[in-house]
Amino acid sequence: MRVNVNVQVDLDPLLQKLEALKPPVQAAMAQALYDIVINNFGATGVDRPWPWKELRNKEYARQMGRSFATLFVTGKLRDTVEQDNSNPEFSTVSMGNTDKVSYALAHHFGAGLLAARRVFPIQENGELTWFSREHITDEATRTLREALA
Repeated sequence: MRVNVNVQVDLDPLLQKLEALKPPVQAAMAQALYDIVINNFGATGVDRPWPWKELRNKEYARQMGRSFATLFVTGKLRDTVEQDNSNPEFSTVSMGNTDKVSYALAHHFGAGLLAARRVFPIQENGELTWFSREHITDEATRTLREALA
């Protein structure tokens, strides 16, 4: 004896639910990256791709009252970092608000007398650091679990 069963399943509702979860998951991932970047502006960073060099200019260090580098003095440089979740296909974190501080990218990449002070946790090969990748993935997983619970 042989029995054939053909089950028709409408996957559209499930696919729609999964598609609807994409923007909040992307936003959670972008927020996790944004938080890491913002925390990298201070005297110590949560996940810098490499350590920052001490201040080279001794007179400047004396005037500032510190020998260690920080990119947080007034907050203007930190304010160049933006998070944008307006596109349903992807979220971004960028140093795109550079009209507020014209030398923002020079600080990030280094130029002239400015040593490179990377705040984005991106290695020289263009990949995220291990810590940031894990943290962002954890945030995506947490957001998905909460949404599906």
